[in-house]
Amino acid sequence: MIILGIDSSGTTASAAVLCDGKVCSDISSDTTFTHSKTLLPMVDMAIKAANIDKKDIDLIAISKGPGSFTGLRIGAGVAKGLAIALKKDIVPVPTLEVLANRIPFANGIVCPIMNARRNQVYTAAYEPDFQNFGDSRYTNMKMVLPMEAMGIEELFEKLLPLGKPVVFTGDGVQEFETAIREGYKGEYAFAPAYMVKQSAAVVAVLGEKYSNEGMAVSPENFDLLYLRKSQAEREKEAKGAL
Repeated sequence: MIILGIDSSGTTASAAVLCDGKVCSDISSDTTFTHSKTLLPMVDMAIKAANIDKKDIDLIAISKGPGSFTGLRIGAGVAKGLAIALKKDIVPVPTLEVLANRIPFANGIVCPIMNARRNQVYTAAYEPDFQNFGDSRYTNMKMVLPMEAMGIEELFEKLLPLGKPVVFTGDGVQEFETAIREGYKGEYAFAPAYMVKQSAAVVAVLGEKYSNEGMAVSPENFDLLYLRKSQAEREKEAKGAL
């Protein structure tokens, strides 16, 4: 099976191709250019680097959020357009799971954080379930805190009772590093720079796993995961309440 993975949920945009379980190409960029300019060329580059044709793609895996509203919509537009043109299904993959699965063998809790603005983070917490790894080539990350948008101090209050070391990862680490250093009282570490960003290769691998579990959907039935309303929606509701 050949799977195209796409992620544009954060500052990094990436595209990758998984060929029968092997990552054949993995292209990423974190620049000042908008995803609307970089994502499609990166998808084309990933397909060419994998030495395949678009018609060879069996499935499209896409990071469904949470994350940047604009970035998510750009990625969804690219994924839906390709899926409709190629008559293929889409596998939606939660962005926070993508980040957690970049650190699958942590000795403790993996806590991805993404900057949700307004002094909040999109977050969840995962723990490697080594007993259920078995002989599978897929990791098994058990969710121990659900996906939510919350203040960083509230996150600390939820993590401490777990009683285990925490690895903070995700593109929100840089923004909230000082708050973590000054405010979190438990044992923790920061993921290294090459692990903290989203990865289309991980999206593709998880896409294969979730496809095998029957989670692929048609382009028409694909939905994004926002976790909270956009600024425009909040302003519209506020005006309506006046």
